[in-house]
Amino acid sequence: MDENRKKIIINEITFWKESRLLPEQYCDYLLAFYSEGKDESPSIKRSRKRTFNLLCALVISLVICALFVNYFTEIPALMQMGLYSFFLVSAAGCLYLINKKAGAISIPMAAAAVILLLWTVRAWELYASGNEVYLYIGLLLNCLIWYMAGKKYKQAYFVIAAIMGTLAILYFAGKTIGFFSSL
Repeated sequence: MDENRKKIIINEITFWKESRLLPEQYCDYLLAFYSEGKDESPSIKRSRKRTFNLLCALVISLVICALFVNYFTEIPALMQMGLYSFFLVSAAGCLYLINKKAGAISIPMAAAAVILLLWTVRAWELYASGNEVYLYIGLLLNCLIWYMAGKKYKQAYFVIAAIMGTLAILYFAGKTIGFFSSL
């Protein structure tokens, strides 16, 4: 049989399998028959998609856990900081794996940004809760990280969030020190 024709048939059977038009066993048999047992790409694609979905679920779970630790528990502050650090490192690890394997990094980037923001606010509450200047500096550093990450990974919403966050922080910082009271 012509190689072009085999490729067309294999692609069609793969589509049937993904769309569940035929039972998986039949599609596996037909794929093995037409590829002569050599082509394993559909199972590899399915395995990569499953890994990507598991990593995304892990990252979303990390954010939910971080929010839960922050708002609904009475864990000591240092332990919360440790958990945030663990969640942040885990999200960064997922970001690295997803970036290396699948290329879709929006979910882990957003999760890491949220966890970093929670970590920054909690650190301020723990170490310098009376001085808002440190909070503004930490939040501006978050915006700088968002901006750099948005530029590096070509994520426009991160750049926009960084710019809007910086403007909001500068406004509230100016309001705190009394800059806008004379206007």
